[in-house]
Amino acid sequence: MKINDKQPTIIEFKKNEVKTLEHISTRATMFKELPSLFDKIQQAYYDNKALLTKTTGDFILHIDFEMEVQDAPHTVLLGANVTGNYSLCSYFLAITGKNDLKKELIRKFHFDYALPPAPGANIKQPSPIYHLQYGGKPTPEMGNLEITDNLMEHWLSLPRLNFSPVNIALLLDTLLCELRTDKTKKIIENPEWRSLVYKNEMFLSNHYFENIRSHINSGNYNNKCLVRDYCYGN
Repeated sequence: MKINDKQPTIIEFKKNEVKTLEHISTRATMFKELPSLFDKIQQAYYDNKALLTKTTGDFILHIDFEMEVQDAPHTVLLGANVTGNYSLCSYFLAITGKNDLKKELIRKFHFDYALPPAPGANIKQPSPIYHLQYGGKPTPEMGNLEITDNLMEHWLSLPRLNFSPVNIALLLDTLLCELRTDKTKKIIENPEWRSLVYKNEMFLSNHYFENIRSHINSGNYNNKCLVRDYCYGN
């Protein structure tokens, strides 16, 4: 069994993302403290809702909104790019600076699901199938917002750190928990929000951790196939 066995099919995955956006879009009261975030999520739902009935198509999302981060206003951005049959499955979370740096990226994290390369493929260095990466180039949408990345060395693509699978619900929950304010606390402690996160943990996280546990309890777990080897797809 591989680390990504039981990964939802691409159709299931994309439909679940749209259902998450739909779920949030019908709960304006939950996001009344962050109306600009709610508006962007609602627009993302309308942009992607055709995936609920289609078997093809890409899930593309780009959200930017203002919120308080460590007692100062910042622009926070998050996005997703899920194309083909997992040919690309990448999410990001980014923050711009404050005052004179409000158009400058100061943090940007990618969360990727990267399928293992084909046998014999020429790759520079393997990476964990599910990984976190700091940096990366600005998106075209950031360029449209005149956001630059002069403070970041986006050319460096390493390290790629092992990380559990991410989708939009889990990424939003991470954002709201880590950039915590009185406003975000009202959302993350809302029973309906916690139920949404639980549903997505069962949909995506549960299989990932079950697979790791199964590997540890199997005869394949030894000094030739450590947990970290398993996470690289071995």
